[in-house]
Amino acid sequence: MVGSNKAKPGSKGGTLDPAKRKVTQKDIDQLNINKLNFKDGKAYLGHVSD
Repeated sequence: MVGSNKAKPGSKGGTLDPAKRKVTQKDIDQLNINKLNFKDGKAYLGHVSD
């Protein structure tokens, strides 16, 4: 079953709770939004990974 193994706090793995995620200006700057190719008002950020 996916997600049944929980990572302990402070260790690698697990899922970050989006409600507790703190986004900084540096995070936003690193998206390089000015370099994205927009089509119909949409652009892709990143890629799918396993």
